Amino acid sequence: MSDTNVYSALKGIPIDFLVSTPLLAAARANIALAQNMQEFIFQMAYKDGKSGDLNLIEFDLTRPYTDPNTKQVKSQKIKVTVPLIGIVTIPSLLVDNVTIDFTASIDQASSSTVGVNATVGANYGFGAFSVTGNVTTTVNNTRSTDYSGKYTFHVQADQQPATEGMSQMMGIIASTISPIPAGSGN
Repeated sequence: MSDTNVYSALKGIPIDFLVSTPLLAAARANIALAQNMQEFIFQMAYKDGKSGDLNLIEFDLTRPYTDPNTKQVKSQKIKVTVPLIGIVTIPSLLVDNVTIDFTASIDQASSSTVGVNATVGANYGFGAFSVTGNVTTTVNNTRSTDYSGKYTFHVQADQQPATEGMSQMMGIIASTISPIPAGSGN
């Protein structure tokens, strides 16, 4: 097959469409993943799922401490209050790798059958002697064409690290989590 025939065979393939479609799908997937993260944050952070009162986990904890006056180890009951959003992993997925592989295999073997039949006859005679003969020839030639292609793409999504803003917000929340004695003691 000549180079001209290969290029003309590839000319009808919408390569821009084949490349852009998975990329646009990845962009739409990233939008959906960001919306999913936002929904998760609001459902985990707020009691009503919108805004307002935080979902809090509260529990009492008894811990040992050293009395600064007597230097003795004593028990202290404290109350711990933690915002739920500060202790769960927030899904932050991003499609960050799209690989598009395109392979076109063009094998040319056009299908056509040509048949030729030829018959030649001769007669020759002289007196009581005669000769007769026939020759028959048949020729068939067959060719076929096969065009095939393969199109694959690979999409990879990975958990992204928290953004700087989210890290600072989690730091602010964490700074509010400090033990408070449960009684009137120190």
